[in-house]
Parts: sequence; structure tokens; C-alpha cells
Amino acid sequence: MSTERVRQALLVGIDTCGAVGSVTLARAHVESAHGKPAGLRLLGEQTLAAGEFAGGLLVALNELLQAAGCADARVCARTRLRLDNDDIERRAGMIDFHS
Repeated sequence: MSTERVRQALLVGIDTCGAVGSVTLARAHVESAHGKPAGLRLLGEQTLAAGEFAGGLLVALNELLQAAGCADARVCARTRLRLDNDDIERRAGMIDFHS
């Protein structure tokens, strides 16, 4: 088994052309050593009714993200950021920075 680190990303596909549209959510796995795709998994897809693309898109995307495990659609992952400057990190004290 490879010990290479694999990164993940959520991909959103939006189609609003034609009479019926859709929004699709997938998870991509990327090998960090070479940046090559290591896999893609479809997490879900929802149809958007004609004439309701703008309003239906946000609702559908939120539902897809929640089904994928994102309790809050605005936050799918939370990673502590390390400051690369010891002086600034010392001055920040107990303040944490997250992305």
C-alpha cells in the first residue's frame, strides 16, 4: 500500500442549460506527490426545475452537502493554520486561525 498522502476535494457540477437543469456533487481524491487524480466518487445529484434555477440551486446544493456529511454547508472542513513566523505566532498568543 502506498504511503503517499491523498488530498480530497468536493466538486460541484451545475447545469442550467435547457428546460431542466441539475446540480451534482462529487468527491475527488488526488495523490499529493504527483497531483494525479486517484479517484472520483459521485455523492449525489438533484434535478432543477425550469425557471427555478436561481432559487432551487442553493437549496439543492445545501441538501447535497448535508447528505455528504457537511452539517453546515458553509463549513465542510476545518483545519488549523500554522503561522510560519514564530514571532507572529508568539504575539497571537492563544488565538487560533482556521480555514
